[in-house]
Amino acid sequence: NLILLAAGFDDCEHRFILVFISGSAHGLTRVTAGFFADLQTSECRPEPPPRPENPGTKRPTKNAALKRPRAEAGGSIGGRAGKSQTQKRGPDRFLPILGGSERARLSPSPLRGGVRGGGCAMFQKRAQGKHANDRNATTPTPALPSRGRELQSARNDGSPSLSSDKIKTGRPSPMTLIINNDAVHKVLTMKDTIDALETSYLNLAKGEAVCRPRIDIRIPTSDPKKNYQWGTMEGGSTGGYFAIRMKSDIIYEQEYNGVVTQEKYCTKPGLFCGLILLTSIENAEPLALINDGHLQHMRVGGDGGIGVKYMARKDAEVVGILGSGGMARTHMQSFTAVRNIKKVQVFSPTKANREAFAEEIRATYGIEVKVCDAPEQIYRGADITAGLTDSAVPVLNGDLLEPGTHIVNIGGSGIPDKKSLDRVDVYLRFGDAPAPRGRPELALDDEYIAWEARPDAFKFGDGRKGKKAHGVTIPEKRITLADLVAGKAKGRTSDNQITYSERGNLQGAQFYAVAGRVYELAKAAGLGHEIPTEWFLQDIRN
Repeated sequence: NLILLAAGFDDCEHRFILVFISGSAHGLTRVTAGFFADLQTSECRPEPPPRPENPGTKRPTKNAALKRPRAEAGGSIGGRAGKSQTQKRGPDRFLPILGGSERARLSPSPLRGGVRGGGCAMFQKRAQGKHANDRNATTPTPALPSRGRELQSARNDGSPSLSSDKIKTGRPSPMTLIINNDAVHKVLTMKDTIDALETSYLNLAKGEAVCRPRIDIRIPTSDPKKNYQWGTMEGGSTGGYFAIRMKSDIIYEQEYNGVVTQEKYCTKPGLFCGLILLTSIENAEPLALINDGHLQHMRVGGDGGIGVKYMARKDAEVVGILGSGGMARTHMQSFTAVRNIKKVQVFSPTKANREAFAEEIRATYGIEVKVCDAPEQIYRGADITAGLTDSAVPVLNGDLLEPGTHIVNIGGSGIPDKKSLDRVDVYLRFGDAPAPRGRPELALDDEYIAWEARPDAFKFGDGRKGKKAHGVTIPEKRITLADLVAGKAKGRTSDNQITYSERGNLQGAQFYAVAGRVYELAKAAGLGHEIPTEWFLQDIRN
């Protein structure tokens, strides 16, 4: 059952405001508020005839449009849904701004077609009359053939409008996409990710792109076992996109089976806040807001794939992995994208997790997977050794590395253990963020930099014990991706060499590149929730 609670016309924004309630035998299920926008090109149905003066005539009790089935109404949960077979979709949209499920909140209303079809003439008449009265009009407002003309007439007082260009030209107003993790997962492949990252890193070396290191702000909370952390990283290129990635976390640590892990959450455990704002460098338009969860895992996995592509032996086929979470999964995508992997050896502290990971890898790639009972077992015969954990301390053991292996490390303070580093023959660090313009002395190779409130108070995770983020770890053995691709430096020269690869402090160069690709793919696939770009704009100079 659907009930229109309230309706009105907004003089300032020239929009119809609608508030609905929906319910069932089980009670209230949804409240939705929103407005009609983009009104100038859609034709309304003719205004219904005047009410009969004969009091004995029975007046219809319901708008006929509300009787139409849901499919005809054209509403679809989940964003930019396709139009129905029975209804022409005009440019006007109902844009909910309150209530509903995650998918429904920013999607067209199920009632859109019904209200458009039957109710618009009534609102036209009220709006026309109201504006005529406000201007002390002496003649009746004539009937108008469309809501667009009525709306333009209502603006004849010269009031400013961000949509004025559309009123004059009929072009659709710009829309910004809200892209969630489900949409990212549907469109982004590991090949897309690796290609975007490689291009970005090489453009950075050419001076066609720019980024800065990650910056964290840490503040103690009222709980001495936790601290707040705000992290950002940003970058862009002359290719068209800029992006900033933002994280808002509560950080703490816990110990399990002797392993200390960094944990985080937003509002409550199990929920996280990570967003990417993508903009155009040509007109500064906000193009998309993207959940960073799946994209974050893909961009880190993509780095591992780039390292294996350029530094692992060509015949590498056995992978030893510490960890069985999301990072292990995306690294398997990248490893199999660049090498013919035939076997995986995996260990993680929780038996159920490592066994579930093994089943998934067998089913996905059709390869052999050995579930190890101890971490030492993953090194035997491994051509690629990967520490892919959320550990707050190093997890790899350099004493167990076999000749010819390539090392990938995520977590564990960001670098392998000292014994592993001592055994590395060639070290590929993709690049470093450039120094600020005019301040070359401020160039940093730190993975991140941080500012803290109460700097002497204990912090957790990346801020534990006041540690400094690592930079170039083995400078005498280091080569860059740009030099390697250009032939200015040699990578692996022997099958027995132990190699190690890492990204460097180029996080900002990752997010604009991969987020830009996600935006293009989502638009092409019709995915994401559209909201008016003008919601992000203002007429006060900042």
